[in-house]
Amino acid sequence: PDEKDTHEDPNDEQDPNAEPDSNKEELYAVDPDEKDTHDDPDEEEGLNEEEPGEEEPNEKVSNDEAQDVKDPNEDKEEDLNEYVDDDEKLDKNEDNAHPHMGAKDAQGKLGYVHDPTALKRDPPDFDTSNLTILCKPGGAKGLGDADWKMLSKKVEVDFAGHKMAEDLVEHGSPRVKIFCVVYTIEESHGRVPAILETWGQKCDGFMVASTKTVPELQTVEIPHEGDEAYQNIWQKVRSIWSYVYDNYYNDFDFFHIGGDDLYVIVENLRLYLESDEILKLAGGDTYPKPVFLGRRFQEQGKPSLMFNSGGSGYTLNKASLKALVVDQMPKDGICGPNLRTFAEDVMVARCFRHMGLVPYDTRDDTEAERYMPFTPGAHYTYRPPKDISMNSDWYPVYTPHKLKTGLAHCAQHSVAFHYVKGDLMRRIHAILYGLCKE
Repeated sequence: PDEKDTHEDPNDEQDPNAEPDSNKEELYAVDPDEKDTHDDPDEEEGLNEEEPGEEEPNEKVSNDEAQDVKDPNEDKEEDLNEYVDDDEKLDKNEDNAHPHMGAKDAQGKLGYVHDPTALKRDPPDFDTSNLTILCKPGGAKGLGDADWKMLSKKVEVDFAGHKMAEDLVEHGSPRVKIFCVVYTIEESHGRVPAILETWGQKCDGFMVASTKTVPELQTVEIPHEGDEAYQNIWQKVRSIWSYVYDNYYNDFDFFHIGGDDLYVIVENLRLYLESDEILKLAGGDTYPKPVFLGRRFQEQGKPSLMFNSGGSGYTLNKASLKALVVDQMPKDGICGPNLRTFAEDVMVARCFRHMGLVPYDTRDDTEAERYMPFTPGAHYTYRPPKDISMNSDWYPVYTPHKLKTGLAHCAQHSVAFHYVKGDLMRRIHAILYGLCKE
């Protein structure tokens, strides 16, 4: 809810060559222990910075309980218009070309198939010329701002686990192959280079679904039903998933999608997907059972309307991708094939719910989250209000369990963060991968 429109402010990135401005602190989130002398950088996400309260223990839902679903039709009275902008429906496409129309090349000709391995084969270098600014710890006393503290004191890349898994490849244990998809528009292509320089190149397959094909940026024009607008993202995502299924289904094991302000720690995601927990959930080595992984939210606080937040992205395996595209999305009255709405994450969950698949509890064994809907610093500083309601703060209402706060919120081996772009993305990457020296 209330996420920023990726179609707006395409040029709001900080100039990497600009001198640091004492009145401008985009890179440095505020530590709650320090006096805030400027606007809250996370105010737009609806977060507050109240002092932390005493945390109560919370029981994590078991694997079996997390997968249990009541009658898949129990929500059949659910009104699809609830997700439609101004109750608007698109006119049904007469030639039924969407959502499987395909993609256009740089000249606008249909039939284009993107090479998903191009970025991995020829990745751009990470620009280290700006490290002095990127690696400044921040904070009023130079002891570290909120992003710095979350990433230096808690969240890390599991390098040891990654190396062990890579070594086992030589002994016949292949790694799972991950296809990563980012969606954007041509006006926001300025956000793409930071993704290509950092986490995008770590995916086995990568593509940016956009409104203009630019091979050097890995962007692909994928037409969809209706207009190109934030309020019509559901149709955009329907066509993206259809294109991915039509062209890449057989080549990858898992598929992760999110917007252009997403940061993924790919090593941690891959290790999580290879874990015994996910192997058991998906039915064994070939992952035959559909899985739906991400940050669980309950719409309006209703447990029966659980969905995975689109902010940090969500992850499907081959079985769930096929079920979504082939079996569920065409169903009128259930998956809204002609709806015009921004709530693509809610709609995907609704499609899955009616086949008995619900979002899985992806928290780790300390009940810390793996998929994050905000930045590292935002989660470090966030404290829920004393009176929790939709009027005071939607975030704890949408969370289906008691929120952990501060360092306890994010898993040590977190998978993804949201509202990350430009130099903040480069900064997070530099901290996580040891480019910022002590």
